[in-house]
Amino acid sequence: MSHPDGQASPSPATARPVGPDPPSLSPSLLPHWQKWYPGILSRAVSEGHELANHSTVDELVAGLTQDDFETKFKHCDELITRLQPGFATRRLKWFRPGGGAWTPRMLDFTSSMGYTAVLTNVYPITELPLPRLGLSAFGAWITAVYMRYRARPGAVLLVHDRWHTPATLRNALPHIVAKYKIGTVTQLFQQEE
Repeated sequence: MSHPDGQASPSPATARPVGPDPPSLSPSLLPHWQKWYPGILSRAVSEGHELANHSTVDELVAGLTQDDFETKFKHCDELITRLQPGFATRRLKWFRPGGGAWTPRMLDFTSSMGYTAVLTNVYPITELPLPRLGLSAFGAWITAVYMRYRARPGAVLLVHDRWHTPATLRNALPHIVAKYKIGTVTQLFQQEE
């Protein structure tokens, strides 16, 4: 499970979503979290979550110039290296390209920095304009039902941190963890090896 990409503020309620022994996740890091919400990233690392590079803002990285992309990517890499002991020498490091799109040059560059690109195959429906439609109360329910329906062995679930994320996770995760083991992208990859 990859969570969250942090377009909104990281919610403390999403950091420990399930019971006394929650699964470890792979949050895709956005560096402004460290500035705006000190402690959230350190807490995630101390709880066993692995950080993944998502550049510096949630944007379509394929639309950036190569120089701009590399600058933003390196900035995020430097922050993760400071936050997560042993990250620089880790065998498996993950990059989730913003917007799910990339260029071959971007992948060559991230690979040269020791990263593997990872995409999701269960992309949530968190972008529905429910508040504008007067349907805010349904956001958590709709997203949770969708996640429960789409979860399957080997799936990479993406959960954006939005206004309804804590309620979504409280609704979806108990059903998902009752059927499947949830872990980091590295754990999934190692299981497939």
